[in-house]
Amino acid sequence: MVKAKKTELRCEHCKKWFNSPLMFDNKNAFETANLKGNATECPYCKKITGCDKENMRVVFEDGIFAGDKILLIRILI
Repeated sequence: MVKAKKTELRCEHCKKWFNSPLMFDNKNAFETANLKGNATECPYCKKITGCDKENMRVVFEDGIFAGDKILLIRILI
C-alpha cells in the first residue's frame, strides 16, 4: 500500500499552502475520505478556510500527488 508523505491545504483567502491538520495513512484512505464541510484556521491570514479535497494536495511515496478534482500527476524530483 502506498503511504502518504505530506498533506497540505491551500487557503481560500490568501492562497498560501500550509500543513493540513488532516492526515492520511495511504492513498486509499485519501481517495475514500469524505471531507466536505471541514474547516481550519490558516496560519498566515488567520481566516477560516475549507479543509477538503478541493484545496488539498497529498504527496505519496510513489511520487504521485492528488489535489483538487483528484487528478493524479507525476512529480519530478
